[in-house]
Amino acid sequence: MSINRNINSLLLLVAIFLFAGCASARLDPQTPKAKEKSLLELQLKARNLEAKKEWDEAADAWYTFLSAEKSAFNEDMDIFGAAFELFCMENEEKYEFEVKRARRELREIVRLLKVRRISSAEKRLKKPALMKRSLPGSERLRRLVRLRGGHWRKEALYRIAECRFRAGRLLKADEAYERLITEFPRTEQRDEIIEKQYEIGKSLIHGTEIPKAFFFFFHWKGENREAGQQILDRLVSKYPYAEFADSATYYLGIYFFIEEKDFASAEVEFKRLVDKYTRSIWRANAIFMLGYSNFSQFKGIDYDPEPLESAIQVLEFYMRDYPEGNRVKQAGKYCAMAREYLAQKLFAVGEFYEREKKPASAVLSYEHILRDYADTPTAKAAEEKRAELHAKVKQLAAAEKKRKTQ
Repeated sequence: MSINRNINSLLLLVAIFLFAGCASARLDPQTPKAKEKSLLELQLKARNLEAKKEWDEAADAWYTFLSAEKSAFNEDMDIFGAAFELFCMENEEKYEFEVKRARRELREIVRLLKVRRISSAEKRLKKPALMKRSLPGSERLRRLVRLRGGHWRKEALYRIAECRFRAGRLLKADEAYERLITEFPRTEQRDEIIEKQYEIGKSLIHGTEIPKAFFFFFHWKGENREAGQQILDRLVSKYPYAEFADSATYYLGIYFFIEEKDFASAEVEFKRLVDKYTRSIWRANAIFMLGYSNFSQFKGIDYDPEPLESAIQVLEFYMRDYPEGNRVKQAGKYCAMAREYLAQKLFAVGEFYEREKKPASAVLSYEHILRDYADTPTAKAAEEKRAELHAKVKQLAAAEKKRKTQ
């Protein structure tokens, strides 16, 4: 027992030394200190630069503030950890079991503090029975857990993003917004941030200026369409039921179709919109573009006809459900072209059988054209071929019958 007491005494002295040595003058976080004053001065400098609309310089000033705030925050974490250990050691002999439980709770408190969930850490600190006894030092811990500047980091990250946005550095603005919403997913500015990211992605993917509703004093011509595509894709994946999700999905489809000529990816986006956002204002256009994407994937009559068959099915659906749609004429045109290509493919199959001396199989191909694609230009040639082959088939049949009878 005496050895244990000696060890505990030694640990107590070490903890007191660490605690006092770290910041004996800062046990009360509400007392103004030099470092806190320095942080406030850095904040003021950044705000003054914003007031002058020197956006890049203001963003840099906020980054300087973040670095200083992180250093101060880590020091406060050390002070809190040392104070907590000192509090436990002072009460360990009398409340051994409760001290053990309090130490286990400390891990979760520290985790919450590291992600700046200060209010949650405060609630967690009240949970251990040891803290409910109102022992000497408990109130000091409650004050210390309110770490200096716990909310400052969130504000600084938001100001950086805003400054980048207003400076027209949209990619850097998106990165800062994403960093903020990742570190502080419950921020009250969440909806505003997501909307800003959507506008950034839309501006980049279109190569157009930011809408005046967002900031009237500055216009920016976007060039990095691929970055815009990545931003919109990320937003749709993370927030599939956001108000802008259907529009973002439509813009992604248009981007893949027009900019990348990636008709398969365009098909995926348009199909997602048609299936998922049934009340979207873009749905009719998306159905047409889905059929057009299918049609555009057809490589020629020597390849798989499935894209044409899908295109016909979708385009006919569009014309049937949206007879007054502004793309009905185009839909009819591409539907007719798809039917003609399918007829040409069957005609080529018939010619192949002719070369292989299989007229009966060739006739079946031509009859297939006349049955399913009678309204195509190829149907007339198929009719002539069938008539010609019918005569040949009869001649061959007669010759075969004569040969057998001889």
